[in-house]
Amino acid sequence: MNISIIIPFYNNNGSIHELFERLACVAEHELFNSHNIDLVLVEDGSKDDTYQRLKAMKKVFPSLQTNIVKLTRNFGSYNAFLAGVQYAEGDCCVYIHADLQDPPELIPQLFEYYLKGNKLVLANRSNRADGNVFSTIYHFLVKKYALNNAPPGGFDLVLFDRKIRNDLLSISEKNTNNVYLINWLGYPYASIPYKREKRRHGKSQWGFCKKVKLFVDTF
Repeated sequence: MNISIIIPFYNNNGSIHELFERLACVAEHELFNSHNIDLVLVEDGSKDDTYQRLKAMKKVFPSLQTNIVKLTRNFGSYNAFLAGVQYAEGDCCVYIHADLQDPPELIPQLFEYYLKGNKLVLANRSNRADGNVFSTIYHFLVKKYALNNAPPGGFDLVLFDRKIRNDLLSISEKNTNNVYLINWLGYPYASIPYKREKRRHGKSQWGFCKKVKLFVDTF
């Protein structure tokens, strides 16, 4: 069985080395002894040396099967995620951010639920150390008015099988939260609560205008 881990990157040069180190440890987990992991890294038009760092880390960690998709410009994290989904060839896919606020160490737990027959597994934020007020309000309103079946606290780390991948691509949405579209599809899911960590590398690329656009597009 193949597992594709999809990670968009935009000005994330500060977290790349630690991310690869932690993913290499995840790949050595006993659950993956008889399964293959490949990384689908989408470089979303960064203005720093993220792309060069990704190419360097691919050589430093040859045990990780790494595919780098370089976009022509910055299209936004959710469109970058969708590009990664198009390139993912795994029996199941995992989506995770590059900033390490969502710990890669949760991936074996997600996969364990998948092996039990769950096509969709969400890691929902039961608490967050970053104090992001907008995100908290955004996910509260989405759950209340748009996605009643969404887990409390929202989610950014998710595992989904190939059928859901194909369904997501068939929708062809461009201007919305494509990760939440997975939840909107209506598949039953298992959820794992976790605490979202503070950002330790760089700064958030979600400025006020981007946040307002996401809110409007989602609704």
